[in-house]
Amino acid sequence: MPGADESTSLHGTPSPGAKASCEEMTMMKVRDLLRKFRRLVMSRKAYLLKESRERYSEFGADYKQKRLDILRDVVDKREALTSQADELTARARDLSGLKRDSAAEQELDRREAVKLRREAYELFKKVRAFSIMALYMRLIPWIIPCLYKLESKAPTLGYYVRIAKLAHDKTRGWEMDKILEKGALVSRSVAKADMYTQRERRIVQYGSRHFLIMMGRSRGQPDAKWSPEWATEALSQMTDAELQTITNNPALAAKP
Repeated sequence: MPGADESTSLHGTPSPGAKASCEEMTMMKVRDLLRKFRRLVMSRKAYLLKESRERYSEFGADYKQKRLDILRDVVDKREALTSQADELTARARDLSGLKRDSAAEQELDRREAVKLRREAYELFKKVRAFSIMALYMRLIPWIIPCLYKLESKAPTLGYYVRIAKLAHDKTRGWEMDKILEKGALVSRSVAKADMYTQRERRIVQYGSRHFLIMMGRSRGQPDAKWSPEWATEALSQMTDAELQTITNNPALAAKP
């Protein structure tokens, strides 16, 4: 048919070539999603120490319990504020309904009622914020508000983070601290710094294994404490000098 699209047949159905192209695009998208999912899974499983998975489970359980405590606290504060706001509203309504002998007393009652309604309005604003927070946490049970304080009287919403990410990051920090504490320092060298952070590369021997740990501290503060930023056992991330140091280390020669 003149003017018909080449990707469709005369009956308006997709041609075999168009079907194959569509299927190929779909498979490419599926493969891309699978690669992203695999990278996500590997990033969660690729810990440096064998006992890290157990720590990850413990940290995750702690964050889940903390989340339940926060949700319970949010609901309790919402109900308490609702009761206070309802009480203020009722008092304001009673004052507005009173009939005084003088106009001055009537005006004082009116002003007091207006003040109570304003206080109730501010409380209802907090109630609304707590209600939204509770609803959000119930709809998405795998997140936790990081900046919320149990002792706070106001709904500090802050931002939400996945419990799995918090547990993963804490596990990473725990295993790096353990390697630094239990391991032996083999070498250290100055790494590239930026405007705010001074960095140092350290090769640490942990048992028969060698790890590269990047350390950092605030620039311009010589007394600031070094803290680990990331760690790896990959030889491809090490410099020639670091590899030579490890090669000359007798512990590596004994490694099977």
